[in-house]
Amino acid sequence: MNDNNNDQNQNQGQYQNQSYGQQYTNDQNTYQNQSYSYQDPSSQYQNQYSGQNQGPVKNAGPVQERNVAVAILLSIVTCGIYGLYWWYKIEEDTAQLAHEQGNGAMVVLLSVVTCGIYGWVWIYRLAKDRMFRLTGKDNSTLYIILAIFGLQIVNLALIQTDINQMLGGTNNPGY
Repeated sequence: MNDNNNDQNQNQGQYQNQSYGQQYTNDQNTYQNQSYSYQDPSSQYQNQYSGQNQGPVKNAGPVQERNVAVAILLSIVTCGIYGLYWWYKIEEDTAQLAHEQGNGAMVVLLSVVTCGIYGWVWIYRLAKDRMFRLTGKDNSTLYIILAIFGLQIVNLALIQTDINQMLGGTNNPGY
């Protein structure tokens, strides 16, 4: 009887003293604890939202610098047609830099259909999320105020300036 009690105490001790991820046994079966790892979801965004741009973006693909003054001039001369194209390119370029899917055509189309109201939503969301991740600056309030007062072209110029800085700021911009 004493031997049975000793065996039970040993088995209980094995169960009680087990540490996570170790093997333990009883009289009939062998058990293996599964080890699970938990990663804090906020840790994956820690560097993403650090707000520190670490120099020029490498392998940006077709994203290219644009001369802001020329883009504004072309937008005025073409009565806003180039402005729509520039808007499309900014959406596509910022999406590519952020490793996201660009929706430039949808943004321009919805903005035209809603008489510019979707443009306010887009510029706010772009500044609050994507541009903040890329540059570390939250200009959403400035952008929405400029958009409300009809200065969306200034927003495009500010965003293009940030894109040019991310690309390294060379003196040979494309159009």
